[in-house]
Amino acid sequence: AVRFPPSVRHIANIGEKLQIDGAVEQKFRSLFDLRYSLGPGAPQNVSIDSKTGQLTFQPTLGDIGQRQFFVSVSGADDSKPVAQTEVLVFVQPSLTEHVLLSV
Repeated sequence: AVRFPPSVRHIANIGEKLQIDGAVEQKFRSLFDLRYSLGPGAPQNVSIDSKTGQLTFQPTLGDIGQRQFFVSVSGADDSKPVAQTEVLVFVQPSLTEHVLLSV
């Protein structure tokens, strides 16, 4: 069976792209025909590759703080989700924003 972590935690900086690889290792992807999708409430600037599960997040100034959303994994035949993982991202200002905000 494929196991998915109950939650994934990351730190992201504003203006820097965060990429998170899918939960299934490349060598096992050919064995499982899975599809990844974002759950409701994911920020608009988050996208996911439905075949590989690679998640991309380009945080903006409005995203500062903790962002929580879910990724679901289901069979390619659109069957019920087989797993759901919570994604927690703490978005912080980049060094440039620290300088600009402190002036």
